[in-house]
Amino acid sequence: MAMAATFHSYRLFLNDSELAGPPPPQPKPEEKVDTKSVTPGTVVCRVASENPSPPKDYWLRSLIGTIICLPVGAVALYRSNQVLPLFKAGDEDKAQVNSKSAKKLSSIAVTFGICMWMFILVYLLISFEHLI
Repeated sequence: MAMAATFHSYRLFLNDSELAGPPPPQPKPEEKVDTKSVTPGTVVCRVASENPSPPKDYWLRSLIGTIICLPVGAVALYRSNQVLPLFKAGDEDKAQVNSKSAKKLSSIAVTFGICMWMFILVYLLISFEHLI
């Protein structure tokens, strides 16, 4: 019994039993393949897009976060500076992870920084009320 191999746009089927039926529906190029639904013996191939655009780096938001909340903002700024070099090196997945991390950390830094500075301002206004 010879092992048949057929290439479908995204999947390479190695089992004869899987070739007997109609081919499975093909995902759209922008759609991610659900790896939990892939049967054993199936190899999922990733197709690169023709004109990929780099993920957003959130540099300005990270810089503002660094100014008002240094510890978290500095990490966000570091992550945002890693997005473009990773994307240019061809590591799109790590670039996307760093982009999401920079977005989350910069949002946390800005929110925490604004709350912290508002608390400090209210504290100073209350403590120096007798001077006014």
